[in-house]
Amino acid sequence: MKLTQFSILIVLVILSLFSLNLFAQSYTQFSLPDGAKARFGKGYISGNVAYSPDGTRLAVASSIGIWLYDTATHQEVALLRGHQWIVTCVAFSPDSSILASGSGDEGDTAIGDSTVRLWDAVTGEEKAILTAGTGGVYDVAFSPDGGTLAGAAGDGTVQLWDTVTGQQKASLRGMDAVQFVAFSPDGSTLASASRDNTGRLWDAVTGQSKATLTGTGYGSSIAFSPDDSTLASAGENNTVELWDAVTGQSKATLTGHTNAVFSVAYSPDGRTLASGSRDKTVRLWDAVTGQPKTMLTATGWVFSVAYSPDGRTLASGSGGEVRLWDAKTGQLKATLTGHSWGAYAAFSPDGSTLATVEGRKVRLWDTVTGEEKATLRGHTDWVNSVSFSPDGSMVASGSGRFRDIDNTVRLWDTVTGEEKAILTGHTEGVNSISFSPDGSTLASGSSDGTILLWEVIPAASEPEKIAGDINGDGVVNIFDLGFVASLFVRTEPCDADVHGDGLIIIFDLVLVASNFGNTAAAPLAHRQILSTFTAADVERWLTQAEQMALADPAYLRGIAVLEQLLSVLTPKETILLSNYPNPFNPETWIPYHLANAGDVRISIYDTNGALVRQLDLGHQQAGYYTNRNRAAYWDGRNEFGEQVASGVYFYYLFAGDYSATRRLVILK
Repeated sequence: MKLTQFSILIVLVILSLFSLNLFAQSYTQFSLPDGAKARFGKGYISGNVAYSPDGTRLAVASSIGIWLYDTATHQEVALLRGHQWIVTCVAFSPDSSILASGSGDEGDTAIGDSTVRLWDAVTGEEKAILTAGTGGVYDVAFSPDGGTLAGAAGDGTVQLWDTVTGQQKASLRGMDAVQFVAFSPDGSTLASASRDNTGRLWDAVTGQSKATLTGTGYGSSIAFSPDDSTLASAGENNTVELWDAVTGQSKATLTGHTNAVFSVAYSPDGRTLASGSRDKTVRLWDAVTGQPKTMLTATGWVFSVAYSPDGRTLASGSGGEVRLWDAKTGQLKATLTGHSWGAYAAFSPDGSTLATVEGRKVRLWDTVTGEEKATLRGHTDWVNSVSFSPDGSMVASGSGRFRDIDNTVRLWDTVTGEEKAILTGHTEGVNSISFSPDGSTLASGSSDGTILLWEVIPAASEPEKIAGDINGDGVVNIFDLGFVASLFVRTEPCDADVHGDGLIIIFDLVLVASNFGNTAAAPLAHRQILSTFTAADVERWLTQAEQMALADPAYLRGIAVLEQLLSVLTPKETILLSNYPNPFNPETWIPYHLANAGDVRISIYDTNGALVRQLDLGHQQAGYYTNRNRAAYWDGRNEFGEQVASGVYFYYLFAGDYSATRRLVILK
């Protein structure tokens, strides 16, 4: 994986011939997915920022990949994509030829990829994929000679790889989730910081533990001083701690931040220590005396700080931007923008207006001139979705990320910007909204596990009666099937007697099904199908219908619709899903899919492996057990009826030969 000096020179000469054309394109065109025309927004900053040792590049870990900036022009030059989840950390090799990145979401490998990837820092080519356990990768660091790469893993290990062969050299164990790793400048010591408020010093050659540092703070950032004598750590106790790198004894505590400290970095000359905090400041300290020197103010929580190799520039990364400061004067030199926590947008039906989301606001833009037409203000929490009515006269916005804060849908006049209505009813955030094609109904989906349908425009006239429309709502769908099924064997005259023989039987239900728009789309006409019928219901109807052995084309079409409905109601595989809400207090629902009928139980354990509660759900048919009427319910109590303590618990699903586990959190 290492290049000779001659090879490096040849590569740089070749690249210089076309690098201007390569990087001349707009960042909106970098690494687009197949079929995409452009990308607006750079994703939010999800990890650290890092300078290449030669000072030419700045890497930024983001939710969509790794952004590389030219440090001279401050322009984007590349976007490296390959991870299947957010990028949590980046680091350059000592010779600047390799960039390492880590990814993964704690405890959920179905979402995160829990890998470390090595990239050619010049060409952007992916060179290797290194697997790092199951708990996500939170930090990576190269040894000073570039021969070893260390990865901090959420499963409580530090993984060491040979950077030439990609082979694992060692796995250091015995810790809680590891958040940060750092090599001492001479390469003899490896430091790690864990979620259990401890740090450890390891012999980088033998892998033996040399010392344990207690009280480093949850998820502390760590950094060695250039002379190897001191290790700095930062944690949630609002302080920066300085440790003797040999003995592990505390040397000093730096106070001044008013909230949790996320990151620390030494200047190349070792005279200054920088720290970034949740209090939206970067503080510079005299590394020898521990006295504060300068305070730099940012616009958001500062998750990462890094010095340029020449020590003249200090970079700080927040959720939405990277700021470059003059390390000597503290003056702001440049701001790298375009990163944000979320990007939601929608075009009006005629394409003349674009609605975008910015925090609690919705902005309307003229798509021809690029001028802002209106700013819609009123939501008290973040806006999660926007949608235009079919005629373009209204825009709807959904909001809410935290329980009891907003959780509303708001309707706005797109011409005047006036708020027309506030729709309340959801108990948690509104994540998606959509108008019906005729604009009379608005659907809103929420984290509370429900979809609400709102009447936006009253019906202008009595709809024409449609064959099979039993409930008279103007469409033939699953609700008509349910209405007929509820009246089986009744003899009183009503619309459910489709055949007109004075008896409501399976024949009437099949005829209703035959009046769906088409067999492929009919069962999917409404998402509430999963809470209306079960696969067992439809199987029973099909058995009865097939026993009649009729050859009437309408009857056979109805059977085809029921068969399609059955396929929709039968999962292709058994899956355990995330509980909701999570975190919760005092109750939660545990959803799952069953591909086959079987005996089902859910067992809940604490972090020590002790059984807390067992939910015996009995024999269940194949189907979707996802809404609150069908999902497993836990009231947060143990087998003795006592409320359990706050903390992390694990729940297991056992269904036939299938078993799976997930994590839940009780927060009181």
